[in-house]
Amino acid sequence: MFDKAQVPVLGMIQNMALWECPDCGRIDHIFGEGGVKKEAEKRAIELLGEIPLSLSIRTGADAGVPVVIAEPDSHHAKTYREIARQVLAKIKIDDVQDA
Repeated sequence: MFDKAQVPVLGMIQNMALWECPDCGRIDHIFGEGGVKKEAEKRAIELLGEIPLSLSIRTGADAGVPVVIAEPDSHHAKTYREIARQVLAKIKIDDVQDA
């Protein structure tokens, strides 16, 4: 669909990539592992990152407080910032025009 509409794709992001037990640190790939990475490779699109399944991300989003504000030093916040850095590197600010 994006190809037909000539919409550029900057990359892919896997949402709910894994869950880390807050008590023991065990990591589970509840919805499988590597599916988005394989699809990105198949389509020659960069995988920008993997967002974990996290109660703090969900509750913060519901409250209107992103994890990068609520827990700026957390691994989750660092993941979001790294994805944002990659997106910013792919776009040109001077391409944006006033509406």
